Amino acid sequence: MAVQAEALKSDPQTWLLAHEAYPHLEEAARKRVFRFLGSIAIRGEDHEQTSAEAESSTTLLEALWAARDGNEEARKTTELNVQTDVAERLFKTGRTVVRLQMVHGHLEQHGRRQVDIHSNTLQHTILIPEMTARTLMELQHTVLFEELHAAGMLKNSDILIFSPTPTSMSIKDKKAYRFFLDTESCAMLRMSATGDDVTFRTTFVAGKRTPDSDRHDLQAIRKIAKQHGTMITDEDGSDMLRYMFIVPRDMGDEAELYDEAVGDTFYGEAKPSRDYEEYAQECADRTADFSFITTQITAQLLAEADQFVHPLDAVKRLDELSEQWCVKYAVLRPHINAAVFGPVAASHIEQARLYEMAGDYNRAEVSMHAAQQTAVSGSCPLFKMDSAAITRDSDEAQESNPQTEATKKKWMHCPYCSAPVFGDACSPNQHCRHCEATVRNGRVISKGNGGRKKQERETARIRDIPIWRRLGSQMLAA
Repeated sequence: MAVQAEALKSDPQTWLLAHEAYPHLEEAARKRVFRFLGSIAIRGEDHEQTSAEAESSTTLLEALWAARDGNEEARKTTELNVQTDVAERLFKTGRTVVRLQMVHGHLEQHGRRQVDIHSNTLQHTILIPEMTARTLMELQHTVLFEELHAAGMLKNSDILIFSPTPTSMSIKDKKAYRFFLDTESCAMLRMSATGDDVTFRTTFVAGKRTPDSDRHDLQAIRKIAKQHGTMITDEDGSDMLRYMFIVPRDMGDEAELYDEAVGDTFYGEAKPSRDYEEYAQECADRTADFSFITTQITAQLLAEADQFVHPLDAVKRLDELSEQWCVKYAVLRPHINAAVFGPVAASHIEQARLYEMAGDYNRAEVSMHAAQQTAVSGSCPLFKMDSAAITRDSDEAQESNPQTEATKKKWMHCPYCSAPVFGDACSPNQHCRHCEATVRNGRVISKGNGGRKKQERETARIRDIPIWRRLGSQMLAA
């Protein structure tokens, strides 16, 4: 191990794979993960804590309840959840930075252990097998980082992990889990420890130059790895997530390294190159710019905290509020790529922007509401069954003509799923985005797929399945 560590110090071009450089620590991490998953499966909770460690609120719902009762750390946790959701929803390229601490050997943030966050995802989110595998790999990385830190292996080195979007997953499933297909964004996760203070930096780069381009991220990752002494032959994005690189702390900006590998891009997109430090600061400034959104959403979540019963209820409500506020923010900020909300909502946002510039605020408001009703965005693996495939035909596009929106469209309820729909009640063409019920030329083409009611039934069904059955063979593979 010492020889490999010295190689990293002497040759900045050499990166180490954590599982190869420190197999004993990787094995210790695997055993901890196995025990952790076993405790979830058998008892429904984690009993890995020592007696000196206190129970912490690990779900957004528990944080909301504690914050409502005056717990300041819980409020910070809630605000951080909201801030992260908004940032990842609005920007598909860029950078976010969060601070964590090592407490009793565990990575924590405002009293919440990172391993518990992964546990929440496994227990409370509807995950298809590939998403379960990705979550388990992220859990493994968290535990291995803790082992490396405890062994003193990260005093002069950082951790770098590439997390591209899945390759084999169907387009329908990608949409259901809110992967943004226009960019196929790849997250580069860099962790740096100074004592017990840990900086977690996530750099989002586009996986393809333009929406119509072929993906270049996987080839770029293989090229970067080869340049630094490692051969990667994986062809699937999820498979590449398993590599944890130990890199020199002074290796430079990972986004710049990625652009050099792709060639003629900035953060992976076909855009003119800029100063990377300057853009990183711009990302920090824009996070501060939407702090008022964080405040508003947090206040509303706290006001509604008593209405939530299951942890997923709070997550779903955050998703709804964040999407609504982010659409409003995008209307007033032309630099936001409206496409992140889907093609239908993007069209309404562009209309609202034009009306705002012309001073026609009533029509701008109508277009904004239409965008909120048709928006399809996301930031986390929250399964959205009712919006996995949203389509609009040319007839409906004509009905969204801004000349008629202000007088004809109003709030209605879909007769098949009861979801609110913003549209023209007199139009012979109707479409519910929640359940995909469709009426064309006055004729019912489809009664939809059940929409939210179906999603709620599926959620209830998943909740009733014991966690050990949901993990299944995935737990044994860990």
